Amino acid sequence: DEEVPGKGQAAATSAEAVEFDVFFGGMSKAFAASFFITLLLGAVATFTATDFSMDKDKIIAYYGFFNPCLVFDHYPAKALAMAGMGFFLVIGLLFSVMFFVYVYLERRLTTTVWSGIIVSMVTIAHLLFINVFTVNLYPETRRLHGIAADGDAAFSMAAVHEHSMPAADIAAVELHTKFYILWLVAEIVLMLHISGKFFADGQRHWKFWMYTAICVFGAGLHALAMLVMVLQNRPKVDWYFKVGGLASPVQYAIVYID
Repeated sequence: DEEVPGKGQAAATSAEAVEFDVFFGGMSKAFAASFFITLLLGAVATFTATDFSMDKDKIIAYYGFFNPCLVFDHYPAKALAMAGMGFFLVIGLLFSVMFFVYVYLERRLTTTVWSGIIVSMVTIAHLLFINVFTVNLYPETRRLHGIAADGDAAFSMAAVHEHSMPAADIAAVELHTKFYILWLVAEIVLMLHISGKFFADGQRHWKFWMYTAICVFGAGLHALAMLVMVLQNRPKVDWYFKVGGLASPVQYAIVYID
């Protein structure tokens, strides 16, 4: 029989390569934008639709100065902020998942497992962060625990300096802050992990590493300083820049440098 070209030969098959673009930069910008938009809306709601007062705010009483998180604490601004921060956290979770898929497609077992561990830890921290809104700093029955339990007692910075804050209020503020510290540490870990991946992929530009170093230094020092504050079990105004206020020189160094 005359041989027919191709007859009896298995048809060659090949998997088509699929290319897609991953917009890490766009996700990062959306992440940041959602936070600042929520901050702005929370501020507008706090200063126009709540009974906020600089003299009676617990965050100011604890830290001794204005803190942006206070615009998330007063109802109804708190409900608006919770919705906005929920959207903010969803974007963060999508970014983490997108990064994991990016790593998974390289088909490297060790890298995939390690990235899975990091992303899982960050995801847990993101989900726990929403608990800052479950810490009720201002119960409906009273504005302050202890000092203003009857609803009529005047609360002011003078009262804080004279009597300090009641233990229940201190515990509430510190728990409120601990969820934030956990989220911040998770973000630093994720940033270092992604930077390591870029380094392994050949990213050597000095600007990239300069920006990474600045961010890690700033965020890391801030997280350490906040941790020192919540470990004191008393308002910051009671010990800040006071002799004998902290337990060790290391704590002084962290707070002063920050």
